[in-house]
Amino acid sequence: AAREGDQALAMLHERRFDLVLADARAIAYGNVPFTRALLADDADWASRLIVAGGDGRADTGPAGVRRLAKPFNLRELKALALELLKS
Repeated sequence: AAREGDQALAMLHERRFDLVLADARAIAYGNVPFTRALLADDADWASRLIVAGGDGRADTGPAGVRRLAKPFNLRELKALALELLKS
């Protein structure tokens, strides 16, 4: 878990993760949306990224990225994660 976007990006550069769950409001580098910064570094993350947001924010963001509306439960998250990891 990372407290802010810059920390998450640093973690992703240091080691490999199977999946990233990001808040739709997360930012990096001061004012860049985290998802935009992540995909600019490596577009392959799009197939292993889940963006969660409330108030319709889960519907915004980069094309091809899976979205999860808040509030969500563990069952929903698990199903989506398994779907992404199988592909």
